[in-house]
Amino acid sequence: MDRPGQVMRTCALALALAPSCKEAPPPLGEALVVVDTDAPVPALVGRLRVDFYTTAGEWFESRDLAAPDPSAWPLSFSVFTPDEVGPRDVIVRLRAYPEGKTRDYRGERFAPRGATEATPVDKRLVASGVDITPRSEPQPLLTIDRILRISLQPGRVGSARAVLRGACFGTMADLATGASCVDTENARVTPAASALDPDMSLPSVSLQGSFGAAEPCAGAPRAHEVCVPGGAFVFGNASEYGAGDGDGVPERIARVSAFYMDRHEYTVGRWRPLFDADPTGEPGQLVGNDGPIASTSKNELDRALCSASLSPRGREELALTCLTWPVARALCRLVGADLPTEVQWEYAAQVAGRAAKTVYPWGRDAVTCERAVHGRLTGGTLGRSLCTERGAGPAPVDTAGAPGGDVTSLGLVGLGGGVSELVRDAFFSYQSACWRSAGLLDPTCTPDAGPVRQVRGGNWASNAPSVASPRRQAVGIEEYAPTVGFRCVRPSGPGGP
Repeated sequence: MDRPGQVMRTCALALALAPSCKEAPPPLGEALVVVDTDAPVPALVGRLRVDFYTTAGEWFESRDLAAPDPSAWPLSFSVFTPDEVGPRDVIVRLRAYPEGKTRDYRGERFAPRGATEATPVDKRLVASGVDITPRSEPQPLLTIDRILRISLQPGRVGSARAVLRGACFGTMADLATGASCVDTENARVTPAASALDPDMSLPSVSLQGSFGAAEPCAGAPRAHEVCVPGGAFVFGNASEYGAGDGDGVPERIARVSAFYMDRHEYTVGRWRPLFDADPTGEPGQLVGNDGPIASTSKNELDRALCSASLSPRGREELALTCLTWPVARALCRLVGADLPTEVQWEYAAQVAGRAAKTVYPWGRDAVTCERAVHGRLTGGTLGRSLCTERGAGPAPVDTAGAPGGDVTSLGLVGLGGGVSELVRDAFFSYQSACWRSAGLLDPTCTPDAGPVRQVRGGNWASNAPSVASPRRQAVGIEEYAPTVGFRCVRPSGPGGP
């Protein structure tokens, strides 16, 4: 077996490196490797990890490049042979991933999507007898992972080009076979040795951003809706680690189709005409309250805090609460809509319409009593009564809808506080089989199965930390609460009445 140091080496890796990065003029075999991506930079790609192997599988070099500047792409580097022994092939592994999204390196742990990781193969990087193996590696679900095989011929120079496609996010390369994703999700191709292109010029235009580009809505929204343009984002939240099945990890890339979302939570007033037309027609359970709202109640599950009533009682602008998941979904379906998936809800609350993902629907500014409806439980502990001076109990859905309040840049109101919101997905850990096998486009987790459903967002009885959008909560499919409501979404398309 050839020693790696005698086989080939790389020039110092640098962004937009010129083809003539030789330390000396040796006209030995040299390849200029040009790397581009169609993913958005730096939102989904901020670094490029490059690892080099002999064809016998020996790891001989590793570099990790910061590449957050969109204007720096395509990137390039050179690989060349230091001798004239003969043709040599080199295996180059390219991994593009978001800044900061790494995990501890514990050996090569290949796993097809949906499968559990294999027993690690303890591959090490050793140079001059010293173990210099990197301590971390890109998180596979957030990485475009591509393997190239480059042929170097003595005296010949040329370029090898690769586009790291967003469709390959989460499809891990199999280093043992050399197979990796080229342009199709969850599909791997074993590369043949690439002949070099004599053209050594660098492309003047990058493809970045064509994957996950903002997708406009078709048609116009209804009067109570907001268009949420489609896009791609990091789904999940590492800040929510340690919450059991409510963990926000592992994070993954999700691509979201454009959709319409209700501007406000579904209100009593919106439900009233349906009830008046058919008082016995509701499926499932909706608990009413024909008395006044018990604003002095110290129990957020008190039925006297439910908002619906047989006849109007001055609370038509409150969110409709105390209803089960089947009722909420049925009400959405009556108007050709549905409950949002968890991915849609998180995308709308934390990403859509802004340059970077934020903790709160309005941005990064801290929660206050003026900004979001929370902390309004009389006698509540742990900060849950912090804001009772602004009123106790539930509040109208537009209470925090003014500029500077609980409103996103797209105009969606109350995704932080007000009432927590039912979503379509069953409540499963992101480690579960249904999430592990979910694809990139509009992923969801068994929407029609499971006795426990997902709830997102804070509510009028929450303390300030619970207003953060990453929080995941569970509710039984037949349970109801005065703190839980919903809003509807529908696919992008022609508007209706």
